[in-house]
Amino acid sequence: MPSRVSDLITIDARWDRPLVERCFRLEEASVILCMPLSQHGCPDRLIWHYTRNGLYSVKSGYLVAQQMETNGELRRKSGGQSSTEDEKDSTWADLWRLEVPPKLCHFIWRGCRNILAVRNNLRRRGIRINIGCPLCNEEVETQVHLFFRCPFVRVFWFGSPLQLDVVTVEGGDFLECWKSLCNKFGDLQDAGHFIRWVSCGLWRIWKCRNSVVFKGILIPPCAALELLSQQVWEVVNSGGKTVQQPRAKQQPAREIQGFWLKPHFRTMKVNCDGAWCNQTSVGGCGWVVRDFVGIFQAGGGMGNLLCGSSLMAEAEAVRMAMLACVELGVEIVQVETDSKVLVDMIKGDLLTDAALEGILWDVKALRQQMRVVEFLFTPRACNRVAHQVASYVMHVEGSHIWVGFEPEWLFNTLAFDVNITIQL
Repeated sequence: MPSRVSDLITIDARWDRPLVERCFRLEEASVILCMPLSQHGCPDRLIWHYTRNGLYSVKSGYLVAQQMETNGELRRKSGGQSSTEDEKDSTWADLWRLEVPPKLCHFIWRGCRNILAVRNNLRRRGIRINIGCPLCNEEVETQVHLFFRCPFVRVFWFGSPLQLDVVTVEGGDFLECWKSLCNKFGDLQDAGHFIRWVSCGLWRIWKCRNSVVFKGILIPPCAALELLSQQVWEVVNSGGKTVQQPRAKQQPAREIQGFWLKPHFRTMKVNCDGAWCNQTSVGGCGWVVRDFVGIFQAGGGMGNLLCGSSLMAEAEAVRMAMLACVELGVEIVQVETDSKVLVDMIKGDLLTDAALEGILWDVKALRQQMRVVEFLFTPRACNRVAHQVASYVMHVEGSHIWVGFEPEWLFNTLAFDVNITIQL
């Protein structure tokens, strides 16, 4: 049994497949063989394997802890579930689908989990503080009192367009009160409109409360209602969500229609594509290099590759194409793939998938060996040649390369891309 991982890797930086299959169970060997290896010395690092990018986040840690607690792995009695796992109650799913800004959804979720920083909760956490309501100074500031029982908010809710009498809102905690409001307005014809007013109203009460606590300024209910109306208007006109303009350049009209575009003068273009079967985890990679006139220069691919995902097969195709360009002496090249996610990862617009880190490290290392490299996204219709090669090598398996002259079965597709009507 090998004592180190390096003992399972061959000299050419590939898994020793027979050795891996001999040392591990079939399921384990399959997972190992699908892990891509860097051929240019990608440094090792610790990753958090519960997230796709390998980075720890509080959200992922919380979900893992909740799952472990439910399964009894934290040495506690197996019991409750988190809000994301409650399949019997649609409250949480409905909450995250509200047509309001995400911060309001998160705020209401915190209220339903009883973790808002009201004074009673702060005292419960051991903080010595006056627990009186800052708006009325009559009762203990609990979440239910602040949002549904305080004299200030009773005036606020009744003066709102909802004309809500909070006495009719039943519930001993925030979650029950929220469900009561959802049931009250959920059967109406424009339920989303009324729930939006409720959500914004809760947020406005919280802002008024904080104005008193942190600034010492008490906002009258009438002024709070004007701010509420303005807020609802802004939410409605923004569609309830934050809209971000796409950063990607608009593709030329001709390319969108499905035509391959020639590269700049004295520039090579390499199209690459990956094919992958979900059932077997076997994939194939294909690439084709053409000059600025559209003439075939070289092409190739490899089949019978074990990949963990279709994205990994696409990444392998880019790495293989870059390696071929270096070996062919190409100095100025445009690399095209039909995977927008992969292009964004290479450019740094998206966090790198941890499973692809070794491949993308090699891509960047190969990039340093050429003068100019440009990575481009192209629609599938403009990437027919590479897709055809990937499908071919996946079917026949093995490694293939053609230099100078294209295979006969590829001629028609190459001719179509440069508007030549001759066919074989």
